[in-house]
Amino acid sequence: MNKTIVLGNEGIKALKNSLLAINTQLENTIDACEREIAEYGANALSELAPISAKYDGNYSGSVSFNPTENGYEVSYEGEQVAYIEFGTGITGEGYYPDSDILNQANWRYDINDHGLGGWVYKDHRTGEEFHSVGMVGEKPVYRAYRKTEQELPNIVKRVLNEKFN
Repeated sequence: MNKTIVLGNEGIKALKNSLLAINTQLENTIDACEREIAEYGANALSELAPISAKYDGNYSGSVSFNPTENGYEVSYEGEQVAYIEFGTGITGEGYYPDSDILNQANWRYDINDHGLGGWVYKDHRTGEEFHSVGMVGEKPVYRAYRKTEQELPNIVKRVLNEKFN
């Protein structure tokens, strides 16, 4: 961008006003980029995350996309979404390193290498006990993050073209 500056008070005032306008346009462009990136991430997460227990038998979760003081926040929330993201462990792998977490969640991990014998956990809502031989984590949050990261340059390029052309 080239700008001709006329010397004197009027030229300096014009330059100042021009810089303020460019700064405002830049701030609006950054906000638009942040919003588009967060919206893309929320859509990717909605596609990848099980959000209905009726659909696949997992506990349900919900995806949300909200503005915050410093940008936007995408979240995947629900009572059991950590198990969907990280899994429940695979049987026969021995001692889980942090037994306090297991005690708080009422889990009895396969510390005795029961293999297919698995372990039992108690649903904290109903008190009902369930048997598990492990569930591999689906990693919907991580996969949505990676998908968004790959699309990031295209999103920024598209927003810049919209704002500056």
